[in-house]
Amino acid sequence: MEKNHMNIKLIILDVDGVLTDGKMHYANKDDEMKSYNALDGKGIEIWRRSKREVAIITGEKIKCISDRAKKLKIKDIYLGITDKEKILEKMKRKYKISNKQIAFVGDDLNDFKIMKQVGLPIAVNNAVPEIKKISKYVTKARGGEGAVREAVEFILKKEKTWQKAIKYYTG
Repeated sequence: MEKNHMNIKLIILDVDGVLTDGKMHYANKDDEMKSYNALDGKGIEIWRRSKREVAIITGEKIKCISDRAKKLKIKDIYLGITDKEKILEKMKRKYKISNKQIAFVGDDLNDFKIMKQVGLPIAVNNAVPEIKKISKYVTKARGGEGAVREAVEFILKKEKTWQKAIKYYTG
């Protein structure tokens, strides 16, 4: 990784195991519940306030994911995706950015190919070994326990923009 010269414009997030702890909770036949961490939500808000983009790409296709994304004002939500690399190409065109300007936070083998392409692959602490091995940063936090917030802080601090990013909150 280049010393303090990151220029990340887009952070892409997986959901299960990254924004959640990866556990699946079922109530009835068609009901699935997910638990999200408020620290991650605030991290995403800080990222967006920094005039940067965030996207969700997940293989899951359930309403509670899009509901959470909408609450966080995430415009780019891709559910039920098996080929995450195709969405990566779409995002690069949409935002006129290169692979090196993109971070991806992942945890499992279905994230491997896209993580090999982005400039800053980030693994959550409880990611599988193959994902940790190809990552440039591994969070101390586990997925669903503030790992996304930690990733946001890591990037903004490396770019020396953290203090500016939190000015809205700290005055």
